[in-house]
Amino acid sequence: MISSNSELGITWLGQGGFLLDTGGVRIAVDPYLSDSQRAVGMKRSFPPPFSAEEIKPDMVCITHDHPDHFDEETMLQLYKFCHNCAILGPKSVIAHCRKLGFNPARTVTLTPGDTTFSYECIRVRAVKAMHTDTDAIGLAISANGFRIFISGDTRRDDSIVTSVKNALGGSPDVMAICINGRNGCMDDVDAFRMVRALQPKVALPTNYGLFEKDTADPRPFVDTVTRIGIEALMLEPGKTLLIHGETPFAQETVPEQVAVEV
Repeated sequence: MISSNSELGITWLGQGGFLLDTGGVRIAVDPYLSDSQRAVGMKRSFPPPFSAEEIKPDMVCITHDHPDHFDEETMLQLYKFCHNCAILGPKSVIAHCRKLGFNPARTVTLTPGDTTFSYECIRVRAVKAMHTDTDAIGLAISANGFRIFISGDTRRDDSIVTSVKNALGGSPDVMAICINGRNGCMDDVDAFRMVRALQPKVALPTNYGLFEKDTADPRPFVDTVTRIGIEALMLEPGKTLLIHGETPFAQETVPEQVAVEV
């Protein structure tokens, strides 16, 4: 049950990255806050909305060890400013963290169906992902009573639906899902099918717009999802989606953020 006083802030960082804020705990997911991939022809199309110092997370969750999700430059900066934060991810991510010299006591290996990490009002579990990186995971996060599913990079598979529902104890309130159809990710059609199967209150498309060579138009996904009665939003990088408890979902645009209620 979500308390009427509960509030959750969700800020899109670009690509698959998010910052979740419960008011007491801040969680960074797959933060790519550099331009490190320019060296391999993947130039940013917009600047990072924040610096690593500005986001100040209490925990960092990484879905897999690809450089647009585990960005060494960003992670080293985060560790510099928040060296006591917890770092969560699959075993390949944790191995990468240890190679960079991060404190092993602050790292947590997540395995689908096997591991739950709890901190204050937060519970994080890994869910299945089907990606070119076979160690990749999605994230099922419970925060202040809100249920959040972040797909990471994955193809569509019915087993993911089961994994998410088992991890969250039902359908998510918020679902952030990749739509670009490239490099082992589902396209907007398969993303819509996942949304239809999971029936979230709001769906957020991800993995578009940051790299010119790795993007898709999110509007067909948003339009199709909206037609089946589910709120679908395209977030602007650095803008915050505010979610409040126990009232029907409704979008309202306010300065510098978007406010919605559940």
